Amino acid sequence: MASWDDVGRIARGLPEVAEDDLEALGARALSARAPAGPMLCAYVPDVGIMDALIADDPVSFFTTPHFRGFPAVEAWLCRAPKLLAKNWLEKRHSM
Repeated sequence: MASWDDVGRIARGLPEVAEDDLEALGARALSARAPAGPMLCAYVPDVGIMDALIADDPVSFFTTPHFRGFPAVEAWLCRAPKLLAKNWLEKRHSM
């Protein structure tokens, strides 16, 4: 799995990408609290529910600037509720 340093190095090699673009995506802030392993993204009915999930359990759920305003919540798979992680893994492997 690529590290956030790898992501930054690759992104900086793309045309028209600047360091502040990476900051806007939240890569540095995210990497400071990132556990090892994959993350998942789950659609929710609306942004209010996304905000409520994040407020209720910010250790498990978060969003990055890229997804702000979009009805989805992100979670580290290792910190996601067990049923959510199980369903996500089953769906992912059935594709």
